[in-house]
Amino acid sequence: MKVIFFTPRPFSLAFGGTEVQLLETKLALEQFGLSIEFADYFNRDQITNNSIVHLFGSDYVFAQIAKLLRGKGVPYVVSSIFYPIGLSRLLYRLSAFLPYSVSGLRKSVLSSASKVLPNSKSEQVLLRRLFNLPDSSMRVIPNAVRDDFLGQDPDGFRRKYLPELAKEERFILCVGRIEKRKNSLNLLRAAAKHKLPLVFIGAPVSLPEEEKYFERFRVELERYPGYAKHIPFLPNGSSDLADAYAAAHVHALVSWMETPGLANLEAGINGANLVVGISPPVQEYLRGFATFVEQDNITQISSALELALTQKRDMHGQSNYIRENYSWKRVAQLLVAVYKEVMM
Repeated sequence: MKVIFFTPRPFSLAFGGTEVQLLETKLALEQFGLSIEFADYFNRDQITNNSIVHLFGSDYVFAQIAKLLRGKGVPYVVSSIFYPIGLSRLLYRLSAFLPYSVSGLRKSVLSSASKVLPNSKSEQVLLRRLFNLPDSSMRVIPNAVRDDFLGQDPDGFRRKYLPELAKEERFILCVGRIEKRKNSLNLLRAAAKHKLPLVFIGAPVSLPEEEKYFERFRVELERYPGYAKHIPFLPNGSSDLADAYAAAHVHALVSWMETPGLANLEAGINGANLVVGISPPVQEYLRGFATFVEQDNITQISSALELALTQKRDMHGQSNYIRENYSWKRVAQLLVAVYKEVMM
């Protein structure tokens, strides 16, 4: 069986959770003997009726590709990767029936797919409500984490990146882009309230509307009353990043929305105590295995961080839970079943 993967944008322009999901899915499926190819826009013979196309994302840019696939009778599945919140959710709902709106084009991509693959039940419910997709057209495929992505040298990470921090001092880690959605400023302010050691790993989002936010973050970071550090970049999947998770006592990602946040799974499987923002997909994945906080309640976030620092690592047994429930092997098994169903 040949499966062709499409991504909505080149890796060189944007690389984040969607792209990591695509690469890890490819590796996992190849272990089951499937032939996985990246879409080649210059190969006229790549896509045939005997292949399956897998779109990673339901972005409006896929609308023309979906139309061409329908015309050629080529089945395709879509990892929807879509969970708007607040006003944007209302706007998507109101404009879903306008054929050439962003929402209308997304609906056309989803409604014509052989199967839509949300990564949580929460996302499935949202897609049903926004786009009138029947439950029978969807199959939940969870996000996952490599079960061998375990830090081997946490002390080495401290020596290399945090030489100023006392050797035995516990610290909070936040892996993710510096942006409004990740709620980076409120996390910084919450840690500052009790002078808790905090380390950010992640680049700012390179969009004009995010520039002022990052500038405020940078200014407040510089006047932080305790220990705070920003490491702009560590490669996804690198040993340094795994060591960072293993070195941290707590990982905090108090985003306004995650689905569920790859960093949450990576930190959790490494035994870091998790402090996360209240969001239905995250609650679905991590209820009982993380501490949930209101994103705009700095006092509550601060108290949760302080408590998580004082408890032992892996306080909820999250490492074993994540390893057993969110492995790429399990994702591959579920996807193989979907592909076979589509090709029947």
